[in-house]
Amino acid sequence: MGVDLSRKSLDRGKQNFALNGIADKGHRFIADDTLELLPKLDSKGKGERFDLIILDPPTFSRGNNGRRWQVEQHFEDLLCAALEVAMPKCAILLSTNCTKLNPVALEHMARLCVKGKRRTADYPRSLPPVDYPAGYGSSTLWVMVR
Repeated sequence: MGVDLSRKSLDRGKQNFALNGIADKGHRFIADDTLELLPKLDSKGKGERFDLIILDPPTFSRGNNGRRWQVEQHFEDLLCAALEVAMPKCAILLSTNCTKLNPVALEHMARLCVKGKRRTADYPRSLPPVDYPAGYGSSTLWVMVR
């Protein structure tokens, strides 16, 4: 499932599936606010669960209802909502271009969210991409839910 407010971004995702020879059958592309959609997936008898979740929100945005989104203030809310639909042994990738959220800050935030949801997780360290100088590119963190 791919979720984004931007239909243009979703169309780009569909094109990337095709360019990489990946069938999109069974994959849903949903134009919606992820923070609003995740609780719906967990309710009304749907009980959808995921074994891989990628959270790569914009640094700043406005939701469908005009609600302001700022990654430094709302990434924790997004991760907490994702943890509600994460299966045991789910891998969650956190990614942001926000320079205020480096990998150490992401891990601190993730540990608070995981503890708050009464889950456990591992946070494996990975080397930065070789094609980016230190301090450039996205900050990322894998959260391996147990």
